[in-house]
Amino acid sequence: MSPCIPSSAPSFVGSSAYLSCNGGQIDMVVLGLIGYGLLNLFFMVRLMTWVLRLGLSMSLWAFSFAMASMVNVGFRLSCAALDDSFTLLGHLFVMLGTTVIALLIGETLLLVITSRKKKSRIA
Repeated sequence: MSPCIPSSAPSFVGSSAYLSCNGGQIDMVVLGLIGYGLLNLFFMVRLMTWVLRLGLSMSLWAFSFAMASMVNVGFRLSCAALDDSFTLLGHLFVMLGTTVIALLIGETLLLVITSRKKKSRIA
């Protein structure tokens, strides 16, 4: 049975697409989507312990789409220079998204290495 996990992808992808269409201006629509993305991100962090108890698998790459969009929104928030709090939020988005994607790469390499060791023991 697979867990039902809320995804922050629709909100961050939507805000990234909206920022691409409106020239990168931060308005109430973007801020609303970012707030909704933060809410979903908190839910996702809360449920991650439950997901990781099931073990590492390649399906965790489903989170990379949301994380890459969150990094894009973070760059745009940092460059908009609205307020120091938005700049800090942008930097946090970039650091968190980049860290999660780097961990996914590391865990994937670990899975590949361990699967090759298991195959070599069988042969």
